[in-house]
Amino acid sequence: MKIINSIIGLLIIIWGSLLLSITVHDETYKTLMYKVNGTLLMTLGILYLRKFAKWRKQ
Repeated sequence: MKIINSIIGLLIIIWGSLLLSITVHDETYKTLMYKVNGTLLMTLGILYLRKFAKWRKQ
């Protein structure tokens, strides 16, 4: 079960980092929203890994 939770957490972090790397030219609002959503997803992915996969106790 730890492996499945680790994979899910890593996928959330990867998706967040992909959103952070998106830049839309001449659309400041869209770019800002991608950055905010990417940051939130990465934070949620890290919290998910800390809570469910328990990296700190391995």
